[in-house]
Amino acid sequence: MNSSDCKSIVWITPDCFLDTDVRVLDHLSDLYHIRWFIIRPVTIPMGYEGQIEDIKKKGTVVDYFQIHKKGMDPRNLIRFYKLAKIVRNCKAEFVYTCLAYPFYYLPLMAHIIGTDKIVLAIHNARVPKGGSNYFRNKLYNAYAIRHFKHFQTFSKSQYDYLNSKNNNKGVTYIPFYPKDYGKPINNTEKSEQITLLNFGYIREYKRIDVLIKAAQKAFLETGKLFKVIIAGECADWSKYQSIIEFDQLFDLRIRRIENDEIPNLFAEADYFVAPYQDIAQSGSVIVALTYAVPVIASRLPAFEEYIKDNETGFLIDPANENDLEKTIEYILQNHDTVYPEMKKKLCEYNKQIFDESKITNCYKELINGIIGQ
Repeated sequence: MNSSDCKSIVWITPDCFLDTDVRVLDHLSDLYHIRWFIIRPVTIPMGYEGQIEDIKKKGTVVDYFQIHKKGMDPRNLIRFYKLAKIVRNCKAEFVYTCLAYPFYYLPLMAHIIGTDKIVLAIHNARVPKGGSNYFRNKLYNAYAIRHFKHFQTFSKSQYDYLNSKNNNKGVTYIPFYPKDYGKPINNTEKSEQITLLNFGYIREYKRIDVLIKAAQKAFLETGKLFKVIIAGECADWSKYQSIIEFDQLFDLRIRRIENDEIPNLFAEADYFVAPYQDIAQSGSVIVALTYAVPVIASRLPAFEEYIKDNETGFLIDPANENDLEKTIEYILQNHDTVYPEMKKKLCEYNKQIFDESKITNCYKELINGIIGQ
């Protein structure tokens, strides 16, 4: 234990960001006294109970703070007011929260706690076009950037963007810890067919339609049968289903994918495909890299930061159907030589970008910098 152990920290995590914060707290819990508030609607499953229990054993106090399922539910105004009062009474020297929830969440935090000790994590400093509630979220981001003083981003591109908007406020870039969900079960059978994977919540800006159309064109052009796994929740799958002409190409798992399914899912895949039209950052690509699965992604700053074209993956023009088709055709013709080399380079590359001790030191510097003010 060192001198930082006496420092008191409050950490606030919405359930949608547990996959990020559970890894952070796992590394910080034996360094600081932390009270961790996990905000969740009681009806939504969590899937991180074992990891949270391990963190509690290190001394972190965990409180589950229940809200109503729909974030804009006016009853949540009272719930978040109560949370802000509890956090203020903790008299913590450092408060970590994120840009999330309805408009009244951050104003309540700012008014009741103040902004001097709050670090605001922003997963999407620039709201991707085609994202849900695009204009509302742009306004909320603008409010947060204007009124808070300390920020953390998870990608260099978001760091640069926020610095350009921020009038010399404190912005810190700390990359994701590796998103490792464990090893696949031994009895996982890998298909002999080349397998492409798209995984995650299906949103308009992710352009699953481009993947479907490009895959079908590549099949017609080459005559080679391959498999495309599309796995994740979708609010309106029918519009994508309507453009599928070759059912034999697609393995559709349009539902919530549980955490314990993720290792096997990536074990099945040869390549991860993300033909987005826009993106601030992508957690699913980090998962792919963690499992050393080469990525085919749009040539956007958030992806260029992690993917070396023709070395650890392929970059295509954003949401470009023809570009993706040609890349798939190239893979179908050259997989036996390209894939092993990319896997090898990815394993070496991961040691550089996912150095956990360096990431932990970045968090320590952020926390100690705020506490020492």
